[in-house]
Amino acid sequence: MNQNVYQYDFEEKRRRNKRISTFFLITFIVILMLSLITKFFIFPVLVKSNSMSPAFSKNCGVAVSPLGNKFARGTVVYVDPLDGKKGFCGKLISDVSKFLVLPEFLGFNRNSTESACLRRICAVPGDTVYMENFVLYIKSKGQDHFLTEYELSDTEYSTNIGAVPELWNQAGIIGNFSEFTLGENQYFLLADSRVNYSDSRLWGPVGADKIKGQVILEYLPPDHFNVF
Repeated sequence: MNQNVYQYDFEEKRRRNKRISTFFLITFIVILMLSLITKFFIFPVLVKSNSMSPAFSKNCGVAVSPLGNKFARGTVVYVDPLDGKKGFCGKLISDVSKFLVLPEFLGFNRNSTESACLRRICAVPGDTVYMENFVLYIKSKGQDHFLTEYELSDTEYSTNIGAVPELWNQAGIIGNFSEFTLGENQYFLLADSRVNYSDSRLWGPVGADKIKGQVILEYLPPDHFNVF
């Protein structure tokens, strides 16, 4: 005859209840720590397009640090999503699942890279800029001459322009524009893949409040591990 040990062994019942309480307490502490870490120190982003190719390929995983609010030319940053905020649990599940490469299967990461994306800072507040043939030319504040984005960048990088269709400037992302000057706390962000993806050429300069952090390492795939 099967008997439930907890019906007559009160000491065992007490130990079971303690194990259950301990489990939920540890789970709560882990969730709280993960939430604090992803909010204040580091959070993962799954790259969903080739907008930053060749530096970052589609489906790679990067870690972003929200510390600091001033960014150098050439820095790759995460731009604030434009499609609303997740709730506490939804954000936590999304962050954990992105670290574990689960969003493709579980559907937690539904932000496209057009609403929540990585872009490169090519010009900083006070710079005067213009674009010619998809290359940005920059005159730093107080300087007399323009230099290319590559010459002024603190980080070496390559851009992917590819074949540009005839009359592309009239039909899609622009490759040429006249000079203008960035205001205080304004940054000019560009995709490394210049033809197919939107950036400050369509959005305009991006305020510092919309930049939620900079990429500090790439951790997926493992053979692409890199610290920036």
